[in-house]
Amino acid sequence: RSGRVAVATHRLSGWGRTVVVDHQDGYLTVYAGLDQILVNPGAAMRQGMPLGTTGARALHFEIRFGSGPKNTLALLPVE
Repeated sequence: RSGRVAVATHRLSGWGRTVVVDHQDGYLTVYAGLDQILVNPGAAMRQGMPLGTTGARALHFEIRFGSGPKNTLALLPVE
């Protein structure tokens, strides 16, 4: 979904290279364990735009509302 890059950092403790997108409706998405970060804080994002690349490390993806994580599988569309 569309939003703005709230955080793009190379050293988030325990998470490594991390991007957080603020969807400006209380929801945040977190992408951690990235190999490279391709965006800067404040950048406007649209669905499908690349924000980073993955490497050997597994990607951590999380949906948050406010300060708490949500059940990601329950919120993603089913195809």
